[in-house]
Amino acid sequence: FDFDRLDELHANPLKIVVVGHTNHGKTSTIRTLTEDAKFGKVGDGRTTTGIEYKRNHINGKTTYLIYDTPGFENLDDLLIEVQRKLTINRHPHIDEIVHHLGFDRDDKSELAYRTLDQIKDCDVVIYVIDIREPVQQCYKDEIECLQKSTVPLVVTFNYSKTDASDKESWTKYLKAIGIHTFSEFDAHA
Repeated sequence: FDFDRLDELHANPLKIVVVGHTNHGKTSTIRTLTEDAKFGKVGDGRTTTGIEYKRNHINGKTTYLIYDTPGFENLDDLLIEVQRKLTINRHPHIDEIVHHLGFDRDDKSELAYRTLDQIKDCDVVIYVIDIREPVQQCYKDEIECLQKSTVPLVVTFNYSKTDASDKESWTKYLKAIGIHTFSEFDAHA
């Protein structure tokens, strides 16, 4: 690390956003990365209900901000809705979804809107996957939507140390869509 560049980094810290499906371990991942077991507010359903962030400091200078987000629960439905309204035969881009939802959103789509809007303001997206889950269309829709954004995407396998993980299927799917680099993590290991 180049300590001579701290002032420069402090003036423009790296912004990282952690996203993924509901209950896939986004908050746990951030807690481990930041070594802060108390980070994040979760609701009664043990899920994140808003966007929060944590600053990382070195010698009092901010090096990065890491944002925790509510999980995607209905992004696939929103993609279909926006696709239909825009009369396009492809998944809409994040900008198109945010623009559409900016005018027409309800309680159900508010959290997805805020998460997608946060992505637009960040330098890196970390998508956390609970690889105990099989590859499903809703997860494919989320990943492929994020892949179309202009923000670099890092895919992280969570629960990779469990016997129930389906790493092989996830690896095969990701490689098929052009994602060949991903990290493995286990929030509980």
